[in-house]
Amino acid sequence: MRKTPPHEREAPLDTGLPESASAPPPEGKAMVVPALAKALDIFEILADASRGLTIAQIAREAGRTISEIYRIVIYLSERGYLEKNPDTDRYVLTLRLFQLASTNAPAGQLVRRAMPILESIAYRTEQSCHLAILSGQNVLVLASEPSPRHAGYAVRTGAAIPVRETSSGVVILAFVSDDRRERQLGGFLPTERNDWLERIERVRRQGHELRDSTLVQGVRNLSAPVFDHRGVVAALTMGYIGQSPQRVGIEEALRELKFGAEMLSRKLGAREGAPITPGD
Repeated sequence: MRKTPPHEREAPLDTGLPESASAPPPEGKAMVVPALAKALDIFEILADASRGLTIAQIAREAGRTISEIYRIVIYLSERGYLEKNPDTDRYVLTLRLFQLASTNAPAGQLVRRAMPILESIAYRTEQSCHLAILSGQNVLVLASEPSPRHAGYAVRTGAAIPVRETSSGVVILAFVSDDRRERQLGGFLPTERNDWLERIERVRRQGHELRDSTLVQGVRNLSAPVFDHRGVVAALTMGYIGQSPQRVGIEEALRELKFGAEMLSRKLGAREGAPITPGD
């Protein structure tokens, strides 16, 4: 085999970086950016702390010293990702991350197409409603429309609620793949798992769930699935409450919700004539 003369050999690419910086990381080891790792730790810790945490509490949860995370917490606050309660010195996540995520094509398109439907449902039923998707072990509320009445009940946009506490989660899991459903139910106790499997089967038969809320007394959850051309992507859910006068009954509200879910599914490319809500 002919050897390449030295003058013909390709010179190494000059990256302008030290050799150690331009070389790939050792096999099996990921390159870690310390400040980014700390910021992600802070986001994940605060995501599970609805009342917020002080800097000392964040440091303890992260297994770090206060001095290691202090400047990062302050910087994230200045950028609008965290908010400090001046009375308790506790920091909470703002909706900034959610707003960034919502601008990407899939989520943004889903919200844009859902909002007119949510507004119509809320106006016609005088009840609040929201759009939710699965996000890990939580249900994430992408959009919410309050009741047009002076007083009512609503779920906050950006709220992340454990799947097991929601009707949205049941409705979505009824139509996902068996593998994904098993992953979601993997941490459930046997009795809880059996209850969920029964609820899932009812949803598959009826095309919706109507059930008392496990979070708020006096609220009844109405939830229906939303599909695109590939399968289930979200759920439309209503927190139905008693009102005086009660101008729209719960059965009529359920019909409006299911009709809205079907219309949104069509907008997202679900096949015309497909059984969007089985059991009708």
